Amino acid sequence: GGCSVALGSSPRMAERAPAADSEAGESSDGDAPASESALPTRSYLLLIAICGCGDATYMVLAPFFPQRAEEVGLSQTANGLIFSVFMWGGLVVTPIATWLSRNTSSRLLLGTCVLLQAGLTACFALAPLLTKGWQWFAFCFTLRLLQGVIAAIYEVAVSSLIMCSVDVENVGTALGVQEAARGVGLMIGPAVGGILYAAGGFALPFLASAGALALLGGLVFLSLDDETIGDDDEREHVTFSDVLAQPAICVVTALLVALAMALSVLDPILGPFVQETFALSPGGIGLVFSAATLSYALLSPVIGWVGRRCGDFAVLTGGMLISAASFFLMGPCPWLPAGMLPTNVWLLVFAMLSVGIGSAPLTP
Repeated sequence: GGCSVALGSSPRMAERAPAADSEAGESSDGDAPASESALPTRSYLLLIAICGCGDATYMVLAPFFPQRAEEVGLSQTANGLIFSVFMWGGLVVTPIATWLSRNTSSRLLLGTCVLLQAGLTACFALAPLLTKGWQWFAFCFTLRLLQGVIAAIYEVAVSSLIMCSVDVENVGTALGVQEAARGVGLMIGPAVGGILYAAGGFALPFLASAGALALLGGLVFLSLDDETIGDDDEREHVTFSDVLAQPAICVVTALLVALAMALSVLDPILGPFVQETFALSPGGIGLVFSAATLSYALLSPVIGWVGRRCGDFAVLTGGMLISAASFFLMGPCPWLPAGMLPTNVWLLVFAMLSVGIGSAPLTP
């Protein structure tokens, strides 16, 4: 089976495993390098590309899908359900995803899931053929749910492969690069979706995204080799209950839940606020949203290095304080003394940049 560290071994176990592999290599091949099981650079870049492309595909429909759905009679609530079911599907399947990552071929699991995601994305191009609101909702809701399930499986597989391909002390940096790629995907997805929609209509963004995913899925089968991925069959695995029994993990999990809730609040209220207060166009509103993603993507690759130098919990605390302060700047907060801060779009952009900076330490 593939190497699964996402919920596999503790860091101490992970430290012992490379040592055991090195000893085995010395006994069989005296001059074999200890890092023989690490992923080649091209395979690592392929995994990073899958992360970025997957998140770009997730956001590619944001600029035009709600408007088209309203044209066939869907309410804003129904649109919200279509968007949110992606995350619900991923939440439900995550425990199964970790088991699959640990007990199946990593190359087969990852390649199959990416190709399935390409097929599901292409199916969205058929939505305009449906003229009734309930048909559109049922079709898109089902596709979005399945996309969330597939995405959860291949994201766990990608994270496991990346974590198994680097030394324990470099895991934070490796995952930081992964998060940066995802941030870039989230940032360019809406822009690319809007451009493709303007150029070729509703179907083109989905067909282009499906083509990119299909190409990456094919490269998985051509580039990755199960023999070089690594094997963790001899490691002691832990369950979700074992993981959640660790106080530090519970604290970090609570932080991530709080961060996700705070960020999700911005989706329904920030756009109308900016439009009413500053009279920005939809493109300008999109740029305001992109400010947070931009700073997040730029900072994520170095957060692992900063954590090793300053301490993980110090970095987490700093991220929480910056995130909290950034929300006070939005508006700005009415609790602040009158006239203390001006109400202008540049303060809002600075606040969104700070949101990205504060969020980056909480994820890798």
